Amino acid sequence: MGMIWEIVKSGSEKVKGFKRLPRSSEVMASMLIQARMFKEVELLVLEVEREGILLDSHGIFCSLIEGYVGVGDLESAILVSDKMRGQQLVPSLSCYHALIDVLIERRQTQLAFQVYLDMVELDVHWSDKEMPAFENVIRLLCDDGRVQEARNLFKKVLLRFKPSSLVINEIACGYCEKKDFEDLLRFLVELKCVPDIIVGNKIIYNLWRKF
Repeated sequence: MGMIWEIVKSGSEKVKGFKRLPRSSEVMASMLIQARMFKEVELLVLEVEREGILLDSHGIFCSLIEGYVGVGDLESAILVSDKMRGQQLVPSLSCYHALIDVLIERRQTQLAFQVYLDMVELDVHWSDKEMPAFENVIRLLCDDGRVQEARNLFKKVLLRFKPSSLVINEIACGYCEKKDFEDLLRFLVELKCVPDIIVGNKIIYNLWRKF
């Protein structure tokens, strides 16, 4: 594959009047992605864009993001995602999940929160399959003491589906750890939800210790 890429690259550099065709460029990009030559794909897309040729950039970028995540190059995956958003392109749900899963695994709370928030604010189809990623982001935020951000994210997601009791418990425990019982009560009353008996007992115990 490397030899084929060098031939194509050489042709564009040395042959006067050389023009790429959209379909051939897309096929080349697909082959490079399969060969994990991701930087070459980015170079190809950049050169094609300079020539004013329209490609299926959405599909190429999504494959790039998942490819970079697959080889552990998270920084490059984020940069491609940012480039997509800059071109008014929406990454696929599978791209978002690939990014979020690895960010959670590496406990990069801020990036995981930003990527998930970006996904929430997009007009895409959601299902109950989105719940595990949501629960993990909430858990990560609460573990880092960022309970208010977890609560705000919770309220946004309420428009999509009903969060599980695990999410309610995580936020309740987060407020409990911060000893912010007033906000905890407002959270439970506002959303008309209750924690389970274990978390409820923890709240009562901490109230007893404080007062």
